[in-house]
Order: sequence, then structure tokens, then C-alpha cells
Amino acid sequence: MPIVDPTQTSPVPQVPATGGVVATQPKYKGVTVDTEYVSSSALMTHIEGSSWTVNYYSQVLGADSALAGQNVNRNTIYQQYKLIQGLELKVTSPLTSVQDQETKAFSIVGTANLYPCIIPNEGDMFLADIGDGREGIFRITLSERKAIFKDTSHTIEYILIDYSTPERIGDLNMKVIDTLVFVRDFLKHGQNPLLQVEDVKIINELQGYYGELIARYFKSFLSNEYKTLIIPGQEIPIYDHFLVKTVMSIFTTYDCPEIQNVRILNIDDDDIMKSTTIWDMLKAKDRKMHKFCIRQAGLVSTKDFIRDPMMEGIYHTGVKYVVYPLDPMLSVDYGMKHKEKAIAIQTLIDTPSQVTNLNDLLGGNGLSGLTLNEVQPINKVLIDDYYIFSQAFYDREPTGLSMLEVCTNEYLDDKAPNMANLLTLCSTAHAWNRLENFYYIPILLILIKASIHSL
Repeated sequence: MPIVDPTQTSPVPQVPATGGVVATQPKYKGVTVDTEYVSSSALMTHIEGSSWTVNYYSQVLGADSALAGQNVNRNTIYQQYKLIQGLELKVTSPLTSVQDQETKAFSIVGTANLYPCIIPNEGDMFLADIGDGREGIFRITLSERKAIFKDTSHTIEYILIDYSTPERIGDLNMKVIDTLVFVRDFLKHGQNPLLQVEDVKIINELQGYYGELIARYFKSFLSNEYKTLIIPGQEIPIYDHFLVKTVMSIFTTYDCPEIQNVRILNIDDDDIMKSTTIWDMLKAKDRKMHKFCIRQAGLVSTKDFIRDPMMEGIYHTGVKYVVYPLDPMLSVDYGMKHKEKAIAIQTLIDTPSQVTNLNDLLGGNGLSGLTLNEVQPINKVLIDDYYIFSQAFYDREPTGLSMLEVCTNEYLDDKAPNMANLLTLCSTAHAWNRLENFYYIPILLILIKASIHSL
């Protein structure tokens, strides 16, 4: 009998999964249970306890690893940690001295609750202020899961093992293989609150720009006379209902207190002003609305709107013109009571920037590395007769887009934002012309919010 039977087929070799992916059987989905998972981690921000900020060293464990506290004599290969900076513990029992009845030695112990973003293990370490100007090194002695649900907190007990010394701190930091930062606001929004250090730097920078841009926006464009946002630099007061309505629905007094002084002027007598615009697409983050958006707009005199003073219509506000769609999707109601409005000869005029320094116009890098082929941060609002963005954006052209239009497409397509482009836009926004500031800063603020929540 031959040793090898040529009719037999060899088994297909098993290739190990890469990227840390482990193949498992799919979860069972029965007909008696709703298997849809809705995260409730945001509710866990209200767990019991007083806040105590610590630097937490979570053990990196393998299949054969044993739970153990810090051992300064142990090789870093056999004891590794993941450092979580600024982790918030919810203390339920403050530090208390406990005496061992046999040895008569005192130990300082306490208990706390942890958010569901981390599963603590016995032997995990953390550093914290103990209230007398010194930093203590604590070891977790007990970890207890509070519920069977996926999103649940843990209760830990810990003991003070030493005060911070260069030897212990150096040993802990030498055994750290990854560093994360705890951001509590992310937990409130149902996001993973453990972020990479680089991401936190970007978030802090974007949040700084966000506060600066929104404060300057309302300071620049909120009219005390008309109590609303007025298009800047025009010879007569012009009102864009679509922009004002969007700004009022997206931003709150928490973002900027001055928003409470903004009014949405009454133009409800014209159903055409309910048309879908790019603002609706941005608010809904729905690319499918692109085909229904108005593309072009002109100006219509407020004399063409209702003049009944009881209705407090826009005619009585002193505003002279309103931005008006030229290609609306007409409703049934509009078709029955349609009264055509005359499009004004008057058009928007460009407004220069108040920045005259060329280095300011180009952002922080100045003239270094500038090439003529680089994508422009923004296009002029009046580059063509399309509403706000260029025709290339509405036609989904691959070329001719500004950096802001590219970032907006990434947002609408639910792609990861290009942070470098976003930071470039933020750093150069102060140098844009006033008309571009009026229309583009709200879009930039929407992109900043979305990019922060995408991390």
C-alpha cells in the first residue's frame, strides 16, 4: 500500500487572522428576543460617588498572565500596563485607616465605582492625590461587576501601598505600552471616552477654534437694529432666512449667549421659503437630499411679502431684500395660491477682508512651501450664481472644489475628516472676506462638531 494516496486532497492550510481580529461564531439571534443593542453608557455618567481624578495603570494580560500588583523587580516583558490619564473614579467610601488585629499594622483603604469604559482587575495600579500635598500609589484589591448587562459599572476596593517615589514611578512608566486620555464628555454622548493623546491635542485645538469662531461670528453679524443676522457689506439690509433658521436650530446659548438676541423673521406666507437647501442637508447629514436642494438663489423685495401688521411680517422689520430660491421644488399648496415674486436686479456684492497682512491671509505657515497648484481653502460665495457653494460641488465634480467643499463632502459621505484640512480652514478663517465669513463659518462649525464626535 503506498504511503501517499494521490486521490486524497490535502486540507486547506489555516491562515491566522491579522490585525488582532479573532474569528468567532456569530451571535445567536432568536425570534423571542429583540437583539438590537442600544448603548446606555451615557446614563452611567450619573453613577454614585464623588469625583476623584487619577492616572490609572491597567494591566495588559495575556491568556497565561496572572493578576498581580506592581513588582519593581519584575522584567517589563512580563508586566505591562496601559496608562489612562485623567480617569475619573466615583468614590463611595473615602480613604480610611484599617488596623490588622494580628499585626496591628495600619492600612489605608477605600472604595469607588468605575465607568463602563474600563474593566478593572485586581492588581491594577493608580496614582492619586491623597489630600495632604502628596501623591499615593494604590493597588486594586477587589473588582466587582455590578450587573449582567453589557453597559455596567464596576465597584473596586483599593489600598495605599506607598507614596510616589522616583523608583516606583519610573518602573510604572517604563512598563507602559500605550497611553490613553479619559474625556468624560465623550461618555455623555455615548462615545468611547478613552482617546489617544494625539487625538486629544486635536480636539483641544478644534474646541479652541470653535469657541473663538462662534463668538466672533455673532459679534460681527448680529444686528442690534434688526435683531437678526444680516448679510454684511451690502448697501441695503438683506436677510437670508435659510441660514438664520439653521443657525438657530444648531447652536444654543451654551455655545454663545448672544444667540438669544437673534430673531427668525416671519416669512411664513410664502411656501417657497420652505424649500430644501444645503443647510437642511448639512443638518440631517443626508447625502440623498442633494438632489432636492435648491441650487440657485436671487433677491426678492420684502414688499412682496404679507403687509398685515398683525402678522409681524418681514415687511415691517426694515429689511429690504430676502434671499429667494430660483429653482424651488414646488408644493401643492404653493401651486394653488402662487403669486409670482419679481426677482430683483439687486445682487450681493463682495466684501473685502479686514486683514491686509499676507502672512495672516495664508495662515500660520506664511509663505513657506506655497505652490500655485494647492487647493484653495475656500471659493468665493459669488464665484458663480449657485447658492453658497460652487457649481462643482452641486454637480459632484471631482475637480474645482475648495478645501471647505472637500471637507463638506467627507462629512456628508460619513468619511473620516481630514484634520489637517480642517485645522487649515480654522487658522485662516479670520482672513476670509466678510461675505465668506457670514456663510462659511456656520458650515465650518458644523464640521468641527462632527469631527470631534467622530474620534
